[in-house]
Amino acid sequence: MTRWKALIACAFFNMATSVQAETPSPDVSMAWQQWPEVGEATLTWGWWTIYQSSLRAPSGRYQAQSPHALVITYARDISDERLMKATNDQWAHLGFSAAQRERWQTELGDAWPDIIEGDRLAFVRQKDNGVFHYQQRERLAYHLGCRRS
Repeated sequence: MTRWKALIACAFFNMATSVQAETPSPDVSMAWQQWPEVGEATLTWGWWTIYQSSLRAPSGRYQAQSPHALVITYARDISDERLMKATNDQWAHLGFSAAQRERWQTELGDAWPDIIEGDRLAFVRQKDNGVFHYQQRERLAYHLGCRRS
């Protein structure tokens, strides 16, 4: 389970210095939704399920430098503040500096929404670019674009 938590935390900060919210455009590829699942994990706390995650790759095999998608489906409501704190805690656990974590939190803070049960967050990595897709249950979806520097 720790390996999955680390992978999830890594996906959140494996991005460039600029992240911005955008409305979805028709040319944004959603092919990742059809990719085979490579692995899955469920995060629980006590008897509560927090989220279910899956890792997907077009080839059906995970390769770090190849396209892949990390998809998280939330089983609980989570405020944006709690989500950012939990993400920051994982970054700290992985050894990232306070300055780096603060920079990432600043970049994500304004774009991070409150999570409602059933919402889905996916980070899709292709080459040196990555896109966060946030699919809200019963609400409009948007994505966050990012590029590795």
